[in-house]
Amino acid sequence: LRYLYLQENRFTGRVPAKLGTLQNLRHLDVGNNHLVGTIRELIRIKGGFLVLRNLYLNNNYLTGGIPAQLAYLKNLEIL
Repeated sequence: LRYLYLQENRFTGRVPAKLGTLQNLRHLDVGNNHLVGTIRELIRIKGGFLVLRNLYLNNNYLTGGIPAQLAYLKNLEIL
């Protein structure tokens, strides 16, 4: 799986951390939902999201700052 578009689906709850195990994922869009939690929870799996280029989390209810773990996402171009 390389592209996962889940935007504008009225999803609630936390972003599943298991998404971080999708090692070929290049594009993840979960924007415009009702998701809660932190970005850190999403990227806490070291070695996950190795080729992720685009990560859209906009218009949710995420809290906290941008974590230092984003430095592990060497291919990330859009946040």
